[in-house]
Amino acid sequence: MFAVIGKWDVPGSREDAIEGLTSNVIPFIRTLPGFVSARFARAVDSGSYYSYLVFDDRPSAERFVTVSAPSRRPAQAEAGVERVAEFVVVEVLADVDADAAVPA
Repeated sequence: MFAVIGKWDVPGSREDAIEGLTSNVIPFIRTLPGFVSARFARAVDSGSYYSYLVFDDRPSAERFVTVSAPSRRPAQAEAGVERVAEFVVVEVLADVDADAAVPA
């Protein structure tokens, strides 16, 4: 598995960000080829937002970076959302939850 990590500047409140995720972002990413899972987070001290999108394979992750993400730029601009760092594509070495560790 491979993941794409992004860092974002999102205007408005935490609740506004959650609303944007649930109404726009999550429905979109669920349609992506090879999509497995996602995590979205906010740094409490800085207010920066982070995304961690997991895909079945590297081509799917790279397709998100080169095709899918750029297609969302107009909607992001309209909402005032800005990516503040380049996407990073990483290989997932292990996926761990409270129940068990599952090798990638």
